Parts: sequence; C-alpha cells; structure tokens
Amino acid sequence: MTTATLSPVRRKLANLTLEEKINHVLDEWSKPFMQSEGGDITLERVSGKMVYVRLHGVCAGCAAASITLRHMVEEPMQAFIDPDIRVLSI
Repeated sequence: MTTATLSPVRRKLANLTLEEKINHVLDEWSKPFMQSEGGDITLERVSGKMVYVRLHGVCAGCAAASITLRHMVEEPMQAFIDPDIRVLSI
C-alpha cells in the first residue's frame, strides 16, 4: 500500500472506535476478496490489540488460510489502524 492510499483511509477512520475501524477494514479490504473466492470472515472479538476472526465457507478449510489472514486481513489492519495489531482465526 502506498502512502497516497493510506492517508485518505486513515482520515476516514480517525473518529471511529477501534472495533468500527476493524470492521471498516474487513468490509472494504478483506471481505470482498474472500467473498469472491467463496468464503467470508466475521469479527468475533477484540482484546487489546488482538483481533479474533472466524473464517467461513471455503476459507474455513483452505490450506492457504494463514496466508490470507496475514496478507488480506492483518497487514491492512496494521497499515490503516495500528502496526501492533495481530489477527487470529478461531
């Protein structure tokens, strides 16, 4: 992600709660990709900087789920919200 991409998104997220920010990133970045592949993701809970999600559909049993979580969920959250966020699938 480029700096040009980060700034408008960060401004849009500025006045939201942490959970709202996480849901925004999921809705805008993660879900479209996962849904296009026949899967989905839901936010289960947030505890500090730990984000717990549940994978659905083909994503739930996919061998590449950890790669998807890292690149399509955790990295955007780190870029747009907080570099210390960690995402775990439950």
